[in-house]
Amino acid sequence: MGCCFAGVWRFSPASALPAMAPLVVLRDGRKREFALLPEGIASDTYIDRYQRPVHVLLDAASERLLLSSQPRRRRAPRRRSQAPGDGRAAA
Repeated sequence: MGCCFAGVWRFSPASALPAMAPLVVLRDGRKREFALLPEGIASDTYIDRYQRPVHVLLDAASERLLLSSQPRRRRAPRRRSQAPGDGRAAA
């Protein structure tokens, strides 16, 4: 499955781990879940204490590529609420 070197678990991508959204540690230290990982990012991978693979970005260009490749979130359309007695009632 993997090996441990100085307390950091490393695994090969072919290992049998459950499919889930990839976790990535950004350069500022935040750990985030992403929809996809594009080809060509410079990263290293380790297994955290919950046995999940975590990718660590190694340079700023990889972080820009990762963030720009994510699908945009669409906001739900806002509904305007009509409060009773706001002057719009039919006379």
